[in-house]
Amino acid sequence: MDKNTKEKKNRKCIAGTNVPVSRVAVTSVVLALLLGLLAFAIAVFSAKPYDVKDGQVDVYKVTSTIYSHAIVAAMPETISGYDNGEEVKFYIEVNDKYNSKTDDPIEQYRVYYYNKDGKKLIASNGIYRGNTETMYPLIGFFIAGMNSLKVLQKVIIAVFVVLIVVSVALLGYLIYLIVKVKKDKDYHKKLNPNK
Repeated sequence: MDKNTKEKKNRKCIAGTNVPVSRVAVTSVVLALLLGLLAFAIAVFSAKPYDVKDGQVDVYKVTSTIYSHAIVAAMPETISGYDNGEEVKFYIEVNDKYNSKTDDPIEQYRVYYYNKDGKKLIASNGIYRGNTETMYPLIGFFIAGMNSLKVLQKVIIAVFVVLIVVSVALLGYLIYLIVKVKKDKDYHKKLNPNK
C-alpha cells in the first residue's frame, strides 16, 4: 500500500460513505463563522449612526461609538487656515474632561492651535476667532474625516462582497457533501440490503 491509500483508510468517514467527517466539520464551522461575521457587519452598518433633528441630520450627535471612533481615526492630524495672510495650523484631540451627561456633544473634541509665542490655545467649540477671520476647523476635521471614510467604506463593501461569495461557495460545497453522503448511503444500502 502506498502512503496516500493508508491516509485515506485512516481518515474517519461518515458511516456508510466515503465523505471525511473532518471535511464536513471544517466546512460547517468556517461557514458558520462567516455567516456570523456577515450578520454582525449587517447589524453594525445598518445601525443609524446619527440623530435627525427637525428633518436635518444633527452631525454632532453621533450615537454609535463604532462610527465616532472611525471618524476620529479617519481625521487628519492637522488642517490649516489663513488669518490676515498668516497660516494657522489646527490640531484636534479628544477632550478627556468631556462628560456626556452635562456637556454638549461638540465638546468631546478639542481643537487647538499655537500662537506666535508657541502657546497652545483652544478654539472654543471648534471655532477660531482670529484677528480678521472666523474659521470653523472642527467642521473641517469632520469633512476630511468623512472623505477618508468614503474610501474605507468602498474597501469594506468589497470585503463584504468577497465574504458573501466565499459563504455562498462554502454553502454550495457543503450541499455537495451532503448530497454525496446521501448518495453513498443509498448506494451502500443497495449493495447491502440487510443493513
